[in-house]
Amino acid sequence: MAIHHDPSKSANNALYYASLDGRENRPLFHSQSNAIYANGYLLFARGDQLMAQPFDPANGTLSGEPRSVAKGVMSDVTTWHVDASATADGLLVFGSGGSGDLQLIWMDRNGKQIGTVAEKLTNLQVARISPQGDRIALQIDAGMNDIWVFDLVRGVRTRLTFGPVANTSPIWSPDGKWIAYMSKRSDHFGLYRKRSDGSGAEEVLVSVDAQIAPDSWSSDGKSLIYTQRTSEGQGQIWALPLEGERKPSMVLPRGAIGQLSPDGHWLAYQSSESGVNEVFVVAFGGGQGKWQVSANGGMLPLWGKDGREFYYLDGTQTLLAVQVRDAGGALEFGAPQSLVSRWTVLGQPFYDVTPDGRKILLDRVSQQVSQSVTVVRTLPPSSTSNRNPSEGARRLKSSTR
Repeated sequence: MAIHHDPSKSANNALYYASLDGRENRPLFHSQSNAIYANGYLLFARGDQLMAQPFDPANGTLSGEPRSVAKGVMSDVTTWHVDASATADGLLVFGSGGSGDLQLIWMDRNGKQIGTVAEKLTNLQVARISPQGDRIALQIDAGMNDIWVFDLVRGVRTRLTFGPVANTSPIWSPDGKWIAYMSKRSDHFGLYRKRSDGSGAEEVLVSVDAQIAPDSWSSDGKSLIYTQRTSEGQGQIWALPLEGERKPSMVLPRGAIGQLSPDGHWLAYQSSESGVNEVFVVAFGGGQGKWQVSANGGMLPLWGKDGREFYYLDGTQTLLAVQVRDAGGALEFGAPQSLVSRWTVLGQPFYDVTPDGRKILLDRVSQQVSQSVTVVRTLPPSSTSNRNPSEGARRLKSSTR
């Protein structure tokens, strides 16, 4: 398992297959937890599900499709470790229960909770508020990442994508009619969009052989900004016109999470060019100027709807707001104001701010639940060689302690 502690580089997190002599070292699949080999299978976590996929240890090849063996399996997100173990003769043990469901909450600008948006959002990864402030796009990992839309008025959650591969990183169009997202299909990464009400088929915007993720949508709806990773994992910022030939072009050779200002004149982004992640702003589409906004680490930049305020997380997971003023083609930034201090981040950090700038959207664990250890004895390997693990699981003798 290869993991980077910098969340901005988590796209490189993967399970690798390597030879002891060092001659071979290649990724098997992207993962946020370790894996276990037993009885011809790799066991690994997807959200709270324990998955199993046939694996040949002699040549390091996977076959078939991963199947769910158990749900509600504990996984320590701070150490990327799934609480499970298995033996070659068919004994499986795993921890159940987990640390509780997530809830989405509203905070005010003084760091005080003022409301709850939704409860029991198991394995929530990302939440994004619509430009109109009436809905929230959710990325939820239920064994496979998919995108849902939560209606704040009706309190109803509607599923937008349905696999069979991961669909991630949702962003809204400025009119709220579309959601763009990333998905990997046939060994290619693509940006797709689908109507936010779920009607119609998805549309392919661009397909490349490098990992990409959508970042922001221009306020006129004509351009999409996205991050593309090089083979070394270095982020690059690209722009995709949504009219005409739709030919993408590189905006910055180094950077990630590009955010266009509401007037389209400025691009905020994060970059580790100084050795640590900091937030910068440059002129977009012509013009001069580059400003470093953060001073003690910075990531996940975000413009306020009117372009007069700017947000980011610093190295202590404190959410800061900075006033911005355009002074004759140059930007002037005020002193940063702390909105939420040292927020506990359980996985990949995220936040969002309502269009009026008054409320902040964050996630947290809603409750602690009881935990248990389950021991499962499967049928002997010779009897289960033609079955997948989930089929075998229906013939288990299990005990919980």
